[in-house]
Amino acid sequence: MNSLNEAVVMLASAARTASANGDSVRLLDGPKSAGQDVAGIVFTLDVTVDEQTGADKLDVYIQTKADGSNWLDVVHFTQHDGNVGAKRYTAKIAADAAQAVFEAGSALAEDAVRNLFGVEWRVRVVIVNDSTNASFTFSVSATPI
Repeated sequence: MNSLNEAVVMLASAARTASANGDSVRLLDGPKSAGQDVAGIVFTLDVTVDEQTGADKLDVYIQTKADGSNWLDVVHFTQHDGNVGAKRYTAKIAADAAQAVFEAGSALAEDAVRNLFGVEWRVRVVIVNDSTNASFTFSVSATPI
């Protein structure tokens, strides 16, 4: 379990060329962690290198297991095109925010969040490689607030 305002590296900075799921990470015990109220979690995607064409795309999702069994998308960062250079993207989910009904397993639209909290978290990466040599260097971190 992590402390409030302590950043957790969910995916270390590295060059990636293919779609994959990151390892499961435990960020906290839930919205009320160790007697502290957690207002939310701030997620940061830091793209440091992209040397591709504009046709190459990077999609990064944050997922959690709100029901203990199924991975659900809770953040879908802005899609990163392969020719825009270094960028940092930030998203926040809030513990006390309402959440609309959605079908389990449905993909989350770009630039969207679902205010759901589970105990396990992971990063899902989708790389569309139209140039046959796409490589994105990036990291993902989470900070409970």
